This record gives sequence, C-alpha cells and structure tokens, in this order.
Amino acid sequence: MGDDDIAIIGQHVNTPPVAPSWHNQSLPQTLDSLIMRLLAKDPAERPASASEVLQAVEAIDPADAAVAHEEGQGSLDSMSGGVFVGRHREMDTLKATFEETLGGHGKMVALVGEPGIGKTRTAQELATYASMRGGQVLWGRCYEGGGAPAYYPWVQAIRSYVTDRDAETIRREMGSTASVISEIVPDVKERLPDIQPPPQVDDPDSARFRLFDSITTFLKIVSGGQPIVLMLEDLHWSDKPSLLLLEFVAREIGNSRVMIVGNYRDMELSRRHPLSITLVELSRERLFERVLLRGLQKHDVHRFIEVAAGIDPPDALVDAVFTQTEGNPLFVTETVRLLIQEGNITSGAQTEGGTSSWEIRIPEGVREVIGRRLDRLSERCNEILTTAALVGRQFRFGVLMKLVDDATENMLLDALDEALEARIVEEVPSEVGLYQFAQALMQETLTSELSATRTVRLHARIAMALEEFYGDDAETHATELVTHFAEAETVLESERLIHYSSFAAVSALSGYAHEESARIATRALGLLRAGDSSPEHAGFLATLAQAEAAMISDPSQAQGIWDRLETSVKMFLDAGDIASAVETATIPISTFAVSRGPEALLVSLVDKVNPGSAEEARIQERLSVASMWESHNTATARIAAERCIDIATQLDDRDQESAGLAAMALLYLAEANFKESLNYGDRAASMAAESGNLQAKVRGLVWKALAVGCLSGPDLHRKAAKEVLELAERIGERTYMYGGSVQMLTANINAGKSGRELFDDVPDLVLSRVAAENILGEFHYGDFRKRQVILDECKQIIENRARLTASTSLRLLAAALAGRISGEKEILDAALEAAEHLLDPDGSNWDQIRLHLCRLVVAVESPDAGLANNALKKLSSLPTTTPGLPFACSDRLMGLGYATAGNADAAEASFGKALNWCRENKSIPENAWAASDFAEFLIERDSPGDSEKATELQDEAIAITTKLGMKPLLERVLAQRKILKA
Repeated sequence: MGDDDIAIIGQHVNTPPVAPSWHNQSLPQTLDSLIMRLLAKDPAERPASASEVLQAVEAIDPADAAVAHEEGQGSLDSMSGGVFVGRHREMDTLKATFEETLGGHGKMVALVGEPGIGKTRTAQELATYASMRGGQVLWGRCYEGGGAPAYYPWVQAIRSYVTDRDAETIRREMGSTASVISEIVPDVKERLPDIQPPPQVDDPDSARFRLFDSITTFLKIVSGGQPIVLMLEDLHWSDKPSLLLLEFVAREIGNSRVMIVGNYRDMELSRRHPLSITLVELSRERLFERVLLRGLQKHDVHRFIEVAAGIDPPDALVDAVFTQTEGNPLFVTETVRLLIQEGNITSGAQTEGGTSSWEIRIPEGVREVIGRRLDRLSERCNEILTTAALVGRQFRFGVLMKLVDDATENMLLDALDEALEARIVEEVPSEVGLYQFAQALMQETLTSELSATRTVRLHARIAMALEEFYGDDAETHATELVTHFAEAETVLESERLIHYSSFAAVSALSGYAHEESARIATRALGLLRAGDSSPEHAGFLATLAQAEAAMISDPSQAQGIWDRLETSVKMFLDAGDIASAVETATIPISTFAVSRGPEALLVSLVDKVNPGSAEEARIQERLSVASMWESHNTATARIAAERCIDIATQLDDRDQESAGLAAMALLYLAEANFKESLNYGDRAASMAAESGNLQAKVRGLVWKALAVGCLSGPDLHRKAAKEVLELAERIGERTYMYGGSVQMLTANINAGKSGRELFDDVPDLVLSRVAAENILGEFHYGDFRKRQVILDECKQIIENRARLTASTSLRLLAAALAGRISGEKEILDAALEAAEHLLDPDGSNWDQIRLHLCRLVVAVESPDAGLANNALKKLSSLPTTTPGLPFACSDRLMGLGYATAGNADAAEASFGKALNWCRENKSIPENAWAASDFAEFLIERDSPGDSEKATELQDEAIAITTKLGMKPLLERVLAQRKILKA
C-alpha cells in the first residue's frame, strides 16, 4: 500500500463512508477490528490497496460484521488494544519517521509520559501501520522486579524473531553473529544446535563490544530484506547493560532500515537515573527524537467513550470523566470500564433540573482504580496474586504451588483462570505454566498492600521455594534467587545469599553486565565476616576488580582497583590455589599505567609456576608491561618480554608471542628507540591478526602509531592513528581509544586542521579526556578560553602527587607550548612547577625528553639561560635523534634553547634541521613556527645576510598563518617584521 492508500483507510476509519446495511454508529471500531483481521493474514493474502480493503469490508456478511463489532466494543479488554483516539500529531511524527526508515535512514524515537498515558497503545498503533507497510515489529519489555537477566528486552525481541523463522532462514540472516548472540539468547542455540561457541575473549569490554556489534550487525542485515521496528517498553526499568546496548545500536542504525521505539516514564527519572545518563548520550545524536505524550483532549475522551461503550455520551459524562482523569488514557480506560461493569455508563444521578450527572469515583492515582478491579476477584484469587506479585512480574505455576498453603492444582488453576479472565495476568506463550502481570502497576498495587514484616517473610518463602523448584539447576538461576535472598536477609542466614551471589556476579560479568556484577559483588563482600580471607572472598574481590576495570573512566580509580585485585591474589595464594592466583594476577586490566604493586606481585608469582609453562609466559608478559609503567625498569622489562616470547615460541602459542612482541614495542618506545618500536609493533600487530588476538593487535598498533608519529609527518601518523581507533572501537578497548584519539588529535594539529576538523575520527566517548591536547589545537588559532583547564591540570599534577607517566609528561609539554603561544606567564610557571615535580631520573627516556623540553620552552620565554643550559645538558644525555615529538619538532625547541643559552652555531643548525624536516613531512603549523623562530633568531643575531634570510622565512610563515588563520603566530611574525624594517 502507498501513502495515499493509508490515508484513504484512515479517512474511512475516522469518517464513515456510505455504509453497508449492517453499519451502525460504531463502524470505525468495527473497521479497526476488520483491518486487524486482514493484517493477521499471510502477507501474500493481504489486500494490496485501500480500495481492496474497503471492497472486502463491503462484502462482509452482517453476521461477521457483528462479530467484528463485538470484538471492537463488546469486549471491555479491547479498550486498550482496539480503541485508539487522538494522538494525530504524535502518529504523524512516528509514521514519518518510519517512512524515513523505509528509505534507509534509521532512527530512534522515544515515547515519553507518565504511567498510563498511552505509550504502549501508541506503539501498538505504529506497529499496525508498520506492518501494513511491510515492516517487521519486534517487542521487548523491561521489568521492574528482580530476576530478569541482563539484556532481557533485547532477548525477548530477538527471541520473537527466532520463533517466527525456520532454522535455515535464521542461519542465513544471522550468519556469523549467531554464535555470539546465542550467548544471551539460548533460543538461537536451540534452533541452530550445530553452531560453535565464539572464540574466548578475556577482556570484558572487548567481549561486550563483540556482543553489541553482533546484535547491531544482525539487525542491519535483516532490515535489508524487511524493515525492522524494535519496540522497547518501559526503559525506566531497564538494566544498565541494556541501556549501553541501546546507545551502541542507536549510533549505528543511521544508514539502515531499523527504527527503534522506546518508551519510558519521565516522572520517574532523577538526574542520576541510569536512563537519564543514556538519554543525555542519545540526545547528542541526530538519530534520536522524543515524542512527548500528555493527556487526551476532551473531544478525544468523547470519542473514546463513544467507541468503547457504543453510545453517544452526554456532555456531562464526558466532562466528568475528563475532569477526574485529566485525560490520562489509563485512567480514562479504567474509569469507563468500571462505569460499564457497574451499569452506570448510560444513566447518572438525576439533578433537580432532570438532567443526569456522573460522580466519577476516581481515587488518588491509578493504583486504587486497579485495586477496584482486584476487589471484584475472589479473596483467594487476591491472596494468590499478592504472593505471585512478590515473586516478580513473571511467575511460574510450579513455584506458586509451593508457596500457597493447602493449594491443590485445580484450585490454583481456577484462581489463575479468574485472573486471566479479568485480564489481570496473562500467559507467556514461550513457556507453559509461565504467567505475567498484564500491567506492572497491577503488580505494584498488590505488593504495596503488604506490611514490611510480611514482605520480608514472603521473600524468604519464595527464595526457599525457588531453590527447591530449580533443584540441581538452582545455580543457573542465581540472579533470580539472589533477589529474594537479599530481600529476606533479616530472617534467613546469609550463607545462601553469599553462595548464589558468587554465581550471579560471575554470570553478570560474563554477560558484560559490569554494573550489575559490581553491585552484587559489593553487597556480598559486605556480608562476609571481618577478616575473612576465604577463596570465596577472594573470588568476589577479583570479580569486583574486573567489573570496575571494565567501567573505569577516571585514572585516579585505578590504584584502588589494582589493590583489590592484589588482595584477591594473595588470598588465593594463602589458600594454596596457585592457578586462581595466576589467573587473577594476569587479567589484562588497564590499571598498570597508574598503579603501584603489580610488578612486585608478578615477580613473586614467577617461581610458583612451572618453568616454560603457558602460565609463566602470561606472567612474564604482564611483568614486562608492569615494569615499564611502574618502575621504568627497562632491564627487567626486556628480560620478561624476551622470556615470554621464547616460551610462546616453544609452545607455538602465537597469541602469547604477539603479546610479548607488543611488550617489546612498548619497551623500545619508552627508550625513545622509535625505529625498533615501529618494527616490533608492526610484528606484534601482524602476528596477532593472523592468530585472531585483537587485544594484542591493538597494543602493537598503538605503539607502532606512536613511533610513526615521531618518525614521520602528520599524514602517515593520522593513517596509523586511524587504524588504532578503528580496532579499539571495534573491540571496545577504552584505554586504546583514548591513546588513538590523542594521536589523531596530534596528527590533525600538525596537519593544520582546526575547528570541527580537529576532531576528525575522534570518538565522542573519549573527547572529555583529551583536554590539554585538544586545547593546544585551539590555542594555535587564538582561542584561549580554556586556559583555566590547563592551569587546573598542572595544579592537580602537583596537589595529587601524580606519578610520571606518558600521559602526564605529554600534557605538560602541551601546556608549556600553549603558554608560549598565548604569552601567558601563569601557564608557563604552572607547567614548569609541575615538570620539576615529576622529574625522575629513573623515568623512561621518552618521558624525560618531554619534561626537559617543557622546561626548555619555559626557559626560552623567561628568558633563563641557566635553566636552558640545564635542560640542554639533560637532553644531551638522552636519545633525541627523532625530530617529530608530539605537538612540536624537537630540533626547533632545541634551537630555541641553544639561542637562549647563547650557542648561536648550535641554534642555527637545529633550526635548519627542523625547517627541513617540517617541509619534507608537511607538518604545516610546525613549519610556520620553525620559520618564525628561525627568523627571530636571525634578526637577533644580525650577522651578514641574516636580514635577507629572515625576510624569506617571515614570508613563508605569513603565508601559512594567513591561510590557516593562526592569529597568535601571525601577530608575532608581523611584530618581527616591524623590528626588521626598523
């Protein structure tokens, strides 16, 4: 059907045409039911146009029409599923968005409003429209109660897809993503029992990224054949992993035929609510739009009563319902339902003037409206439903049998049938004996009526009943059991809670639900006795450390994470569990760079494993990295890395060998031996690519890219940095995303990019962490608004007693250069103080080079010949053969230093080398600075021929700064020219 056809149907639904003989005043609702019947047919049998639909309607037998009308107005349950009034503007927006999706421009829309406002009903109407336009609708719902596994709404949606497809279609459409998706959707494995498990990925971020990428790829592939509408209900109850997946998918569907429709209650969101954080992230994307739903208008309420009750409602009735419900669709629905059930819909109380008036007995809030519905059920049914409500939004018949005293199977079935008939609960089609409450508010109403004491004791009974029900399989359902054991903690001993928490925390971690894993582990640790050092305690510490390391965003948190991991290792050692100790100590978490302790612990573990074993290779590789970061001990790092490579070669373990090569690349980088670092990084990346070890590959690539940045110009550097970023994003390695982003910014600055171009290929996820690097690019073009950020960073390095790391030395060099560009003495002084604070004779060559260059820049601007001489003396003992250090050419800075120290010959030679390198490698802004600084030196020296050469250099600098808009340097060069002419 085309747009015009849909419009025609809409007109006939809302404005009856010349009617068949069986037509009555409720034709619109009858047509709704008839169209729903037509849509239920096989797609090949559906009408192809609006005219065919109307012909089918005209041909319907009056008896069938009566049935359809009864479906529309005789069944009170259709009021939420069949009657739809108002929302014209909102539906126009949703339909337009779906039409864009059909054209390959995917988008996410959020339906927002208070409970009962009609979010689900609006989504259902869109689902009908999408189905008519050939779309496939997949539904997933979030649950407030505990027990639901991570990603449950996504699991439901994918499960519905799997249920409707044969095995071969699933295999063809899912392709290589099936094995990964089956980790959280067992139905895939059931339909495709021969698929192999995906390769093991140790790093949780990488594993979670692989899952997210697989689900996104699957949706995009399937939508190529049939557009997908993914309905995610009640996002305000979503688990954090599901929200992270939503953020990921929403960013990737722009060029697909996937439309996401999520709904949530805005009134329940605090500023710190997980969904609020997700919405902030999504709001930055052009693919996200909110559709705000508020109460129905009075004429909509009139229309609702007309269709639902089959009457022309008097204005007094409409006014009463509208006033008391304020147009809330759920309130309206429940109020009209109650009026019909009590026989008061057609006749209200008589007034003195002979007219009718309706006193709508709407309590405060919908819970009491639902409570009145519950009151119509038997007392026994209410008791059973109250117990079921505490079990969760979903509950099983077998569990209720164990919880309800003196219940026979028939009695319990009768009670549930009573609830089914009243539409309080519904059966879940995927499992016999599984029920769920039709609305979460029904469950909430029931549980809110329980006292605190009774609630706790019921949770205790539920926990024991579930444990008995699951039997030997109870540990598989640990997440659900933990919920109830935790609620019943005051009446049950904590041993079972701790026991199931260990399985639930690990399960959440393996499912990439890091936040949930950390929460469970933290609670369990709080239950353990003070001084407890059991393997169980060690396991919780290790799980918590892994979960926190996967979520780390602030480097200051790293030491605490490592301390937790170290305590866990020592506990395992005390218990004699060497294997667990080694496995825990060699977890590839990204905290070594700013932690103290890994080196000594790893050294102590070497003697506890068999020489030449895979365990020793893992320890040696981690030891090499820890030695570089923690003590800057290149000798220990070299021995450990070479030992790792030797063992891995003997064992033919290509994965571990590539990790060892990457460690060697880091070692050579720290020694400022950039050629060897490039060599080993390239070898590590190539070998890791062959073996499929993407973590080792990204490590090799990042060290290779850093070396390229020091040996080559910005073009090659940007290419190498982009390779790092693409792989880091693919596997979800935030540490290397940050490292790659810094390099990309550096390359872009050196290539002369500015404004938005400066952030080409830099992911938003890490932009907030690239402060000084980002700001230096802005300073080049005269934007000094963020000067305070640089000052604060320098002060924090001192106040926090920061350690010397690649990050701190890099930021201080950037700060010093920013101070020179802006001429701000305060920035220069802060950079010098921080640099002096960090100076460490045992630090890596590369860090020391950058710190002494930072000191040199400050000495030049002071000017301070003594400081310049001191910095030059230190630098002369370090390998500074490479000209292309980040943000500046080292030869240029050395030239400035020699000039300040009074060594004119060395200054001229250094400036000449810098200028040649910048021209050859197209380092454009640095070329302008080299020409300007060289000209300034020549003007000051004023030897024969210096004036003419300085003029040529100034012309070169002016041409570049004018083209790029480098205002600070342009003003500096023009000031030089005035001096030269004078």
